[in-house]
Amino acid sequence: MRVGPAGVFLGLFDPRRRHDEHERKRLLARAIGDRASVWSFGTSLTLAVSDPEGEPSAPLLLIDGAIRPVDGEPAGNVDEPPRAESLWQAYERDGARALERIRGEFALLLYRQDLSRGLLARDPLGMRPVFLTESAGCLLFASEIEPLLAALPSRPAPDDVTFAHWLGMANLSEPRTLFAGVRRLPAGHALRLEPSGWTQTCHWHWRYGPELSGSEEDLTRELRDRVERSTAISLGSSRAPALLLSGGLDSSTVLSCAAAVRPTEMRTYSAVFPHHPATNESPLIEMQQRRLGLRGLMLEVHGGSVLGGTLRYLQEWGLPDISSNYFFFRPLLQRIAEDGADLLLDGEGGDELFETSAYLLADRLRAGRPISLLRLARHVRGIGSRQRRVRMLLRFGALGALPAGSPRALHALLGDTTELPPYLSPVTRAAIETREDLDSWKRSAGPRWWNSLVDELTGGGETTGAAEHHLRLTRPWGLGKRHPLLDLDLVLWVLRLPAELSFDRSFSRPLQRRAFAGRVPEEVLLRPTKSYFDSIRSDSLLGADLPLVRELLLAPDAQIRRYTRPEAVRELIERPPAAAAAAASSWGALVMQLLTGECWLRQQADQGFAAKMLEHPALEEPQLRWRASPLAP
Repeated sequence: MRVGPAGVFLGLFDPRRRHDEHERKRLLARAIGDRASVWSFGTSLTLAVSDPEGEPSAPLLLIDGAIRPVDGEPAGNVDEPPRAESLWQAYERDGARALERIRGEFALLLYRQDLSRGLLARDPLGMRPVFLTESAGCLLFASEIEPLLAALPSRPAPDDVTFAHWLGMANLSEPRTLFAGVRRLPAGHALRLEPSGWTQTCHWHWRYGPELSGSEEDLTRELRDRVERSTAISLGSSRAPALLLSGGLDSSTVLSCAAAVRPTEMRTYSAVFPHHPATNESPLIEMQQRRLGLRGLMLEVHGGSVLGGTLRYLQEWGLPDISSNYFFFRPLLQRIAEDGADLLLDGEGGDELFETSAYLLADRLRAGRPISLLRLARHVRGIGSRQRRVRMLLRFGALGALPAGSPRALHALLGDTTELPPYLSPVTRAAIETREDLDSWKRSAGPRWWNSLVDELTGGGETTGAAEHHLRLTRPWGLGKRHPLLDLDLVLWVLRLPAELSFDRSFSRPLQRRAFAGRVPEEVLLRPTKSYFDSIRSDSLLGADLPLVRELLLAPDAQIRRYTRPEAVRELIERPPAAAAAAASSWGALVMQLLTGECWLRQQADQGFAAKMLEHPALEEPQLRWRASPLAP
């Protein structure tokens, strides 16, 4: 049984039978909504699934996402998971390690009702979330946080530690959430469900493997083949696949592979911004559509309120929007679904997977190879002046070579310019710094460059909930979502590439660029920069949204005052830069974090806050215009 693309699951594990079966069913049905199917499995487990696909098996195998055997063929098996009986037999034999032999992005539940035993697990890259809390001696678990909160006797208060890290844009290594007492199951971990209770275990261990051998030409060719294979696996048996296309390297890489596998079926969708030349990528998008002969639609976005998008996201999901682009992304995804697409691909993960492995400099220093270190440093992109080279050597060489647990002051001294926002109160800053472990990734076995890359791929977005955010964009429209560049087998192979191949004086991601030369247009391959939405966010905050920004953040009863220095917030808001100034981007990021945090706190105090604010006449609706690609009928 699967959770359909629009659905979520909510479960209650009650091994001591503290609740009546009918009581448990009523509780879950009320929490998850009218569309749910609710089942009891024995006397201990009750499960509610909205938008279920298929019927429960014996033993129960529930999948949110997609799984396949580790040795699955390129096409089809992503939609044909292992049989529940065979997976249970592997679990009986090997415990949670049985999950090492499956692939995919998933949250899954495997359960034998006659034994009151099972396993609740999350994939190694954390692409599908599982939220947990304990209530009245029972375990509540869910694939989305709002149904879980609705099943509790009362809504939890904000978790001050997590919110401090969220507001300070600092990662928190603990698997907490913004709600007190609610946590995430960490990526690559599982809960063993037993008659005596539940225990957490790690089912996936990242291990540094032997470096791949072969010529650069051979490795480049194999990289292309492996990305094409992971794209074919992601497409599975989709009848109407679509792809989010930008002018960037990653989505273009996936498009070139998807078009090779399914040349007549792919459609592309893009958002473009005619009034923002630095962000508008329509010429590069149209070039790719013409070259591959693909149909596509572009959504031209004129104006619009980032605050309006944040409030809409908050109303629908009860959580802060981490992207600032919901005001145009929501109608974009709605159109994709209305056009009949059943699967959406994107290029997420390329930034982390293929970027320069800069901490290889630390490995050279730790190995006592200073000459090799200096030679390698000359091949870092963008290193021109001696001053920049020294800063890079200090940060990625000297700081990277130090043991884990180095204080923030030493990080700053050695060139790490990451700072906590200036508006944080001393108490909030202390909540971050007392739990801060800026380089916990160094404690893992393996080279520093490898450990850093694994950390980026598995833990970098957990505090903000980046992976689940991407799912929330597509769930309401019944769209499946897959990420070909985050296929685990591809990731494991890339992690074995010689780290030196990621260094190049002129370009980032040199191996990826060489692998797709001739497949991706040169204008994309040779593009030295990428587009960001910073100017769109800043223009909105400095324009139509600014009066509401002041009204919310400078109010005497602003909720954010508990966590900030009000005078610093006032100075930030009352002295905005000019829209065209270089400082507008960083100003917009700081203000957006405060604004989103304030709205979320107010929503916790008044669940009708977002709905009421969306009626405010000052919120500017975006002007949207659809434009077909030159080849579209």
